[in-house]
Amino acid sequence: MSIRVLIADDHAVVRQGLRMFLALDPDLEVVGDAENGSEAVRLAKELRPDVVLMDMLMPVMDGVAATGAIRQALPAGWRLEENGLHRTLFAGEIPVTVIEYSGEPRWSGIIELHNLRYHYRLVIQSVSNGP
Repeated sequence: MSIRVLIADDHAVVRQGLRMFLALDPDLEVVGDAENGSEAVRLAKELRPDVVLMDMLMPVMDGVAATGAIRQALPAGWRLEENGLHRTLFAGEIPVTVIEYSGEPRWSGIIELHNLRYHYRLVIQSVSNGP
């Protein structure tokens, strides 16, 4: 069973690069890509990906607003709990994904996503903080 990924970024070269990089893993399937937040919300509702890689700064609708809209569209029984710098996505009572932020603002450092359903970890470092 592959992990279905939606990519949302306003730069085509970034979307293409991520698509090529993710294609190297046979367990990942890129099901779509969006060039703005509004399109990401539409595609997330239509395609129901397991993971959305979302740029935070995009035209039309930014990544923060798009993430909130996608979150509101979660299927019945799913919920997101926030506790400081930690977010946990639950399917019923079962934790599915844990997101840990290194500091405030949330997207300005290292973000670790632990997918408990498919048993993988994704680490993202903000480019604004350097390597």
